[in-house]
Amino acid sequence: MSVPEAYDLIVIGGGHNGLVCAAYLARAGLSVCVLERRPVVGGGVITEEVTLPGFKHNTCSNVHGWIHYGPVYKDLELERLGAAYIFPDKPFGAIFPDGTGLIFYSNLRRIEEEIGKFSRRDAEAFHQLHEEFTRFKDYVRSFLFLPPTPPATVPALLQGTQDGRELLRFMMSNARNIVHERFEDERVRACLLMQITQAGISSDMYGSGMFVPAQVVLEGGWGLAVGGSGNLALAMRRAVEEQGGVVRTGCHVAKLGLNGGRVEAAYLEDGTRLEARRAVASNLEPKQTFLRLVGVEHLPAEVVRQVERWRPAEAALFTVHLALEEAPRWRAAASQPDLNQCWAVCAGLSSSADLDSQFADIRMGIPPRRIGFLAVTPTLYDPSQAPPGKHTMLLWQYAPSRLGSGGVDAWDQAKEGYADKILEVLRDYAPNMTPDVILARHVISPRDLERKNISMIGGDFSAGELSQDQMGIFRPIHGYGPNRSPIPNLFLCGPSTHPGGSVGGACGYNAANAIAEELGLKKWWQRRG
Repeated sequence: MSVPEAYDLIVIGGGHNGLVCAAYLARAGLSVCVLERRPVVGGGVITEEVTLPGFKHNTCSNVHGWIHYGPVYKDLELERLGAAYIFPDKPFGAIFPDGTGLIFYSNLRRIEEEIGKFSRRDAEAFHQLHEEFTRFKDYVRSFLFLPPTPPATVPALLQGTQDGRELLRFMMSNARNIVHERFEDERVRACLLMQITQAGISSDMYGSGMFVPAQVVLEGGWGLAVGGSGNLALAMRRAVEEQGGVVRTGCHVAKLGLNGGRVEAAYLEDGTRLEARRAVASNLEPKQTFLRLVGVEHLPAEVVRQVERWRPAEAALFTVHLALEEAPRWRAAASQPDLNQCWAVCAGLSSSADLDSQFADIRMGIPPRRIGFLAVTPTLYDPSQAPPGKHTMLLWQYAPSRLGSGGVDAWDQAKEGYADKILEVLRDYAPNMTPDVILARHVISPRDLERKNISMIGGDFSAGELSQDQMGIFRPIHGYGPNRSPIPNLFLCGPSTHPGGSVGGACGYNAANAIAEELGLKKWWQRRG
């Protein structure tokens, strides 16, 4: 009889947060095994050749800012392990239907000059916003990379000072209110809100006000992973394996085996049993973790209720990936040449009302009729992502996860036609994007995204709506402590935990802290002073 494999810690899901959790704890001395369903690790942090050979497409995550904000990148020595970064000096631009454009340079003074072309008052408002909230950088860092503060405690911490009360108000308000009260030009408003809603949230969601100052406290700006986003995940995998950890792909976990109220094993789809000697950490969203892997019969009724009410993000991800003969030449660059060097360009929105109309359609199950998208061309700064002289482009459009009564499966019939409409709008703004320049395309609908990653329900890349009732201690269940569950040795490490989605590794880092505390491990990553 063969002896079953056994590990101190089994991590279910090889997305970047699962890899971060595994890497920290492998270095802390645990024997670790990461189990990933797909043939590659990374989850949403992945690079694939989906159009033509040699064209590398970041099929989900593209912009990496938060990974450089916290401790993960340095602690795990990810640069040494192959995750190099470029920080474009012209990361973001917006082109409006009237032919004007606005560029967010990496330099604060130049951003203010750009905004000043539309409104001097708005330029001053942006400067003031930066001045006010730059001093809250340490607070934001502690918010992301520490357990969530109980909601009753937050006002007590902030209400004693003018700055604190203002920050508290931001946390209670929504992005639309904050942007409208601070800025007057509709094009500036649209540009700011488009950047904020990239988290998959609507601008009128209360609690989203904190995303406004978050745009100005992000250190380093927008990071572009050299060779593609997937190189970050590969570096994290090396960080696990370098410490003796095991990373297995093509391994779908079918269920967890419980004994005496604790997880004792993970069972793969092929029947393989892997013993979990001390703990299991799930990188999956809560319905997958609790309802499928654990089973309602092993859970308190209150936990089942919390999990069943968990909501995906309102806006799903619809993307069109292009292999290009040449880079886009934006019509508005005739008066603003630097637009042709912007890594990402928002096109098609003239006001915050246009963005509102997109979310109104999404709520009705309609692909937005007012098309306004983000066009990302990473090869402008990293030529290694395409053959010599060629380029790749990503078109990112908000969309509903379900199409009316047809549900999420209706996307299989609708996706190519909607992609055609997006390309028509693209040609209005970049006339050189003709059929002969577009060498190939690959469309990923919300349904396609869910097929690739079973935790991205209906194309939700945030693993749960980032609303007030699904943040902090409520993410994803409450009553057991951060990253913990009603099963004592089952922990949560994915983006459904605090602080939520984005590429920063905070969820995996926080889970590693919780597991280390529970198991009495020495935290090698804690520094004196």
